[in-house]
Amino acid sequence: MEEVNFACEYQKDVSLKDKTWIHRGGMVKYWLQPKTIDELTSVGYYLYANRESFVIIGYTSNTYFKNSFNIKFVIDTRQLKNYFPLDKDTLMCECGAPIAKVSRYCVENGIEGYEGLIGLPGTVGGVFSVILAVITVV
Repeated sequence: MEEVNFACEYQKDVSLKDKTWIHRGGMVKYWLQPKTIDELTSVGYYLYANRESFVIIGYTSNTYFKNSFNIKFVIDTRQLKNYFPLDKDTLMCECGAPIAKVSRYCVENGIEGYEGLIGLPGTVGGVFSVILAVITVV
């Protein structure tokens, strides 16, 4: 089997039981841990160009893998926590940015509509995933 090297930190032959919040799941050949959007983009290009199946996860508190679930690639977005304003009306958030910190920033900087999210656990990516799931069901 061909050896794969990525432009980000990674671990080989990882048990999902050791990585997930509820300690369930099979094995992952490559556990990828990008620290920047450039690293995440590079990994994404590689996986798509090579038609590889993969799973993207955050803190895994809302993720359940069966013990029989085995996959070659998992992208862990927990280190992508940055957020910053692009202009007075737009905030750029990486998928691992804590929603509580982002919403507090918005409230402290006069951006309305985020007051109810201050104590919400999870990340921007996780909250967005839940919103998409609710929209799909409705």
